[in-house]
Amino acid sequence: MLESIENVNNQFRIEEFFSLKDVRSITDARMHDLNINPSKTFDSMQKILNDLFKNGKLTLNDFGFKDESIKVLSKILINKNNLYSLDLTCNKVGVTNIDSIMELISKNDNITELILNSNNVTSTCFNLLIESLVQCNHIMSLSLMNSVSKQKNVINLKDVKNFDYLITQCKTLKILNLSNVKIGDDGVKCLARKFDQSFISKLNISSCSITDKSASKIAYMLREGKLISLDISLNTFTLAGCQLISDTFKEEYDVNLENLNISNCQLKYDSINAFISSIRTNLNLHVLTLDKNN
Repeated sequence: MLESIENVNNQFRIEEFFSLKDVRSITDARMHDLNINPSKTFDSMQKILNDLFKNGKLTLNDFGFKDESIKVLSKILINKNNLYSLDLTCNKVGVTNIDSIMELISKNDNITELILNSNNVTSTCFNLLIESLVQCNHIMSLSLMNSVSKQKNVINLKDVKNFDYLITQCKTLKILNLSNVKIGDDGVKCLARKFDQSFISKLNISSCSITDKSASKIAYMLREGKLISLDISLNTFTLAGCQLISDTFKEEYDVNLENLNISNCQLKYDSINAFISSIRTNLNLHVLTLDKNN
């Protein structure tokens, strides 16, 4: 049974869904110095990483790493046994250096969370990354989201030949964040294509240029009963799309969703009313976020 309608914008997505953090400190200047003085890189970076490492998490947001620095970073972290979360947001990770990241995750099987938000990840780069993700099979959470001000990851899922392989063969992957990557309706079609064989339970496709054309695919993914959290906020749906999605919450379907964010989707009153009516008797959905609609 629905317990509450969450009315705090972005609370679920930011605080609970992926626990994103932005760590800034005096080490910024020191890390910048490493990029222009490669001879000091290994020992100096090792000391800085030890300073930043906290409770199994290493957050290196916007340090401006160059290719050589990423290679050194990977070599240092390969043997860090207590590292389980690596955040490389805004560090120009792309085709020219993704091999270093691939080597790192393939050799350090303690890493379960990889955050590559707002980097230079393209379809080609993502395709290469998937090969390592499937082979190592220990990454549980992957985030490729773009921030509003730094939209750098450009991924067309139709061009990612290995995507079905990721969905069906990466058995540890439970959380996938593609927020603001603009995958569009074609991207949702790629997501849904093999979703009956996936292991993903938390999916964020907010602000991905999704419309009513994706509603039936979203409904299909919900009916598979694997998703417990779904964020489709900041997309555009009409009453027709809303009804397709909300009808899945009727008793004849085995929908296990607990958290749904459909805020800021330009929904009108009739769409919101139809949605609430459909989920009123659902026993699993606990949090529904509908704020900032028309």
